[in-house]
Amino acid sequence: MASVVSGSVPGTGADVDPHPQAPSPATPPAEAPSTRALPRPVVVLIGGAALVVVLAGVQQLQSLVGPAFLAFTLVLIITPAQQWLLRHRVPAVVVVVASILVLYAVILGLLAALAISVAALVRVLPSYFGTFETYYTDAQAQLERIGVSGQLINDAVSQVSPSSIFGFATTFLQQLLSGLTSVTTVVVLLAVIVLFLVVDALTAPQRLAAAKVSHGPLMEAMLGFTAGVRRYWLVTTVFGAVVAALDVGALLLLGVPLALTWGLLAFITNYIPNVGFVLGLVPPALIAVLEGGLVDGILVVVVYSVLNVVIQTIIQPRFTGDAVGLTATVAFLSLLFWAVVLGPLGALLAIPATSFVKAVLVDADPSARWINAFVATDYAGEDEQRPGGSQEREHHGAKGRRRALPEDGAETVPARGEELEQPGAPEDTVVPHAIGGGGDDVDPPSGHDR
Repeated sequence: MASVVSGSVPGTGADVDPHPQAPSPATPPAEAPSTRALPRPVVVLIGGAALVVVLAGVQQLQSLVGPAFLAFTLVLIITPAQQWLLRHRVPAVVVVVASILVLYAVILGLLAALAISVAALVRVLPSYFGTFETYYTDAQAQLERIGVSGQLINDAVSQVSPSSIFGFATTFLQQLLSGLTSVTTVVVLLAVIVLFLVVDALTAPQRLAAAKVSHGPLMEAMLGFTAGVRRYWLVTTVFGAVVAALDVGALLLLGVPLALTWGLLAFITNYIPNVGFVLGLVPPALIAVLEGGLVDGILVVVVYSVLNVVIQTIIQPRFTGDAVGLTATVAFLSLLFWAVVLGPLGALLAIPATSFVKAVLVDADPSARWINAFVATDYAGEDEQRPGGSQEREHHGAKGRRRALPEDGAETVPARGEELEQPGAPEDTVVPHAIGGGGDDVDPPSGHDR
């Protein structure tokens, strides 16, 4: 048995109790009161109601919010080029003027291409009225041959005739063309916003650094948003131009009129997710049917579909990965949602707008990042994303805890409050281990056994 020595501690004169009382157990701390003032369902309902109010306000101001957000995303594209020029000591005035001219050329070029495409379709469509009427009559005859009565056909198409269909299409296209030529107010507003944003973008890095001091997570999320939107616009532009060029070549080989015009239309509609491909396909396919017959129309559909699938579904992800960062379902729902909120411009801004909302409400809040598992293509958890995260977890044992090491090795360290046998000490002598961090080792009293 371990010996116990009673008496006084040398140098102090104090007696040592041979049977010290065990310390009383610490009183467990009281649970902190809940900080949630309202039940979660109530919070969700209030948040949903506030969101509806905000979206209603945005919808009322869509003529201002839409152009402003478009200008913001366009300026994000040229910001790296601005900073590069400034680092090479190009005067700030020259950088601003060059940036403005480039953005103005892009905006006016896109509007001009869309206007040219619609105007060409308005011009050539009436010339195919006779061909369309012939197809219409042949279709009625085929239905009668297979047993459909003429009276039933007449009742079904009493309100539909070649003249009414062509009249509706021509009127719609003319209204669309007049709308494109009367967007002066929107273009002027967009130009003014671009001017001020380009000037402010010169000091964007300094502003972000200052804001990051107090709002680090939000600024990190915004930096991720800017990089993602920049990549989205550039990837969409480059691969859209490649697909449009190949479409033009295919249409020229098939002998479809206005091949260059339909190539421009395919390039413009490429910026609209999901349905943009269909919008760019319908006019050339329709003209191919009216010009060369049903076989030519089918060939146009097949060629467009193959090129779109091969380039944008197979080749593009190999070079750029997923430039959108959203699931296909979320991207399609974003198109419908923002088209209602922001009007026609919302279809163009669907992906950037959704990415912005996700950055502010989800990516900037660690407690809300679980939502990425349902809306984002990159949904890996934080522990899996951190290098070595899965190998650096702590493992607790029965008599101690395992100190985290980056690889295989693990050092056994006694847990808090445990005791470790000291090598070379008497058989029943134990030494309390350090409690807490470094420098807290408790040495046993000299000359005494416990």
